[in-house]
Amino acid sequence: MARDLSPSDVHALAGAYALDALTELERAAFGRHVADCESCTVEVAELSETATRLAAPGARLRTVSVDGGQVTLVTSASQDAAVAVLSGLPAPGKDKAYQLWFIKPGEYRSMAVLPAGERTATVRIGPVGDAALFGVSLERTGGSASGKPTDVRGTVDLR
Repeated sequence: MARDLSPSDVHALAGAYALDALTELERAAFGRHVADCESCTVEVAELSETATRLAAPGARLRTVSVDGGQVTLVTSASQDAAVAVLSGLPAPGKDKAYQLWFIKPGEYRSMAVLPAGERTATVRIGPVGDAALFGVSLERTGGSASGKPTDVRGTVDLR
């Protein structure tokens, strides 16, 4: 689905671009942008290097659709780490933020809480450990007060 990209959206696509996790339309728009944007050029180079490090033997790339956007997760067993790329998610709303989790039965580990209002991000997270799922939830600003996700918007199976 095509969508209009605001200037802040275009800047936030650097991580997805580095992981080749954009639609053709987004890739073309970002390609035009990065040609003239030094900060995005540097960010893509740094993220590409991180992705290369994570691309050790056994690294896995998984992508799922979440609320019309996309979540891409690259996991590396040898690094016990992951890179999560959130792209094109809907605006979380007033006083809301997306929170990233590793989940296994009976256990929830918060890995990051995005700044309020952010809908795109590239985040290195870990350790992955024996998590069964990676999840993205919509929470109040600052993250879940209970230590558990309250409004899970999407998950990625890690097994």
